[in-house]
Amino acid sequence: MLHKVPFLLLLMAGGCARVSISGGGVFATFGNQHEASRDDAQEFSIKPGEKLKGDLSNASIRVQTGGASLKKSSIKARFTTFGETAAEASANLDKCKLRVERADDGVTIAIDADDLEFKSGVVVIRRSPNVQLEVTIPDGVALALSTASGSISAKGPFAASKVSSKYGSIELSYVDGDAVAFSGSGHVQISNIDGAKTIDAKSAYGAVSIHDASGEKLKAESSSGSIEINDAKAASIDARTSYGSIRIARVEGELRAKSGSGHIELIKSTFKDASIETSYGSISASEISGDLEATSSSGKVNINDFKGGIRAKSGYGSVSLDGVIAGGLSASSTSGSVTVHARDGSTMTERWDVESGYGNLVLELPAAFYCDLNAATSYGSIDCDFSVLTKGGKNKKNSTLKGTLNPEAKPSEGAALHALKLTTASGNIQIHRR
Repeated sequence: MLHKVPFLLLLMAGGCARVSISGGGVFATFGNQHEASRDDAQEFSIKPGEKLKGDLSNASIRVQTGGASLKKSSIKARFTTFGETAAEASANLDKCKLRVERADDGVTIAIDADDLEFKSGVVVIRRSPNVQLEVTIPDGVALALSTASGSISAKGPFAASKVSSKYGSIELSYVDGDAVAFSGSGHVQISNIDGAKTIDAKSAYGAVSIHDASGEKLKAESSSGSIEINDAKAASIDARTSYGSIRIARVEGELRAKSGSGHIELIKSTFKDASIETSYGSISASEISGDLEATSSSGKVNINDFKGGIRAKSGYGSVSLDGVIAGGLSASSTSGSVTVHARDGSTMTERWDVESGYGNLVLELPAAFYCDLNAATSYGSIDCDFSVLTKGGKNKKNSTLKGTLNPEAKPSEGAALHALKLTTASGNIQIHRR
């Protein structure tokens, strides 16, 4: 019986395929390939402020600068082609051409090259030549480069630039102005960016990193890779990944970070407000200043050495907070414990809520803390180091405590008395004095 067999054959470097279909199967053998190489070079003129463009198919590209006063720019190309015979490889090499074309706004680089076809019966396999480019240009040129499967490495100073690769990695550094980099599946790194309205790094399946960058809007995104942002300042900072971790350090600006299933870490950062969220990972933050909202559906939330208002929530993990609370507090877990250490200098300007569905609550407060306390547990006990001017006392099961906490610490006549609510369904509640 003859079977139709669908298949995908990927031809890797170093071997060519011979494929035949016989009877009910597919049979492939690999023999030695021949290859041929040639180096080309051209000089051209391009000025700072002009644009270097190129849609370069499968080329790998390296761009460097030679100073603002560089008289002649240059491009070096190495072509490598393949064939079943040396003559075929050489013939394919002859078809490879490097073109440098002048336009009104700058220079366009182009590659002329034919794919090599291997045929066997109904099977056709194509392989593209390997192209390596090295470009040297003056400082201050803008880049608009793309390649299909090669990598791009560009170190400036450049003007505003945009580079992309479908399957290769991207490195773009030292840009004065907007910096945009995209890869379909490779790593993307942007660094040393200044004066930008937009800093945008994106990879579909690779890691993304942004370092030493300042601008109005900064965005890092990956579908399944990790994200790292260090030493960045922007009015808006946005980091998103579906299946990777996020690490953010030494940033300043309004912050949004979201991961579908990875850990999020935030350290040594300042912001007016920040929101970090993960569905299936943990959250940790330390040495931060500003109002923070941290949410994990199933992981732990640990926030240490902070100053600002805070909202922290975990679905199935513990929540631990340790810092100077300046403003509001909301800390909750559906089934884990919640621990809050409010350091000296913490102040209430609105209601505080600490809650767990099935865990213990531990709250440590400054010695002079003053509030309207409402603590309740359905299946546990309450212990409090402070005196409480009660509104009806503890019930006989010792599971509720309501009243003015630390009444002797009332700062002045007419001072606001804000509410502190502590609630757990089946845990103990402990209120300690620092």
